[in-house]
Amino acid sequence: LNDAQYIRQVTQYPLLRIFEFSARGLKIWVAWTPDYNVPYTITLPAGTTRVLDKYGNIIQPVGGQLLVSSPVYIEMTP
Repeated sequence: LNDAQYIRQVTQYPLLRIFEFSARGLKIWVAWTPDYNVPYTITLPAGTTRVLDKYGNIIQPVGGQLLVSSPVYIEMTP
């Protein structure tokens, strides 16, 4: 998130913590569950270009769905 600008907290998934940033012409969500032992599945937002784990490894979502527990980075076109 170098040079990223904080935009807002996303509240459409109440069981997750999601913060939205803007960087490099992309919208980026950082998402995780407060209790890592209880994963939560979300439908990826429209415009998602890639998803990364907390180490920067690419995650391949299945059918537009993503299982979130530990922090992930969801990059989207604005």
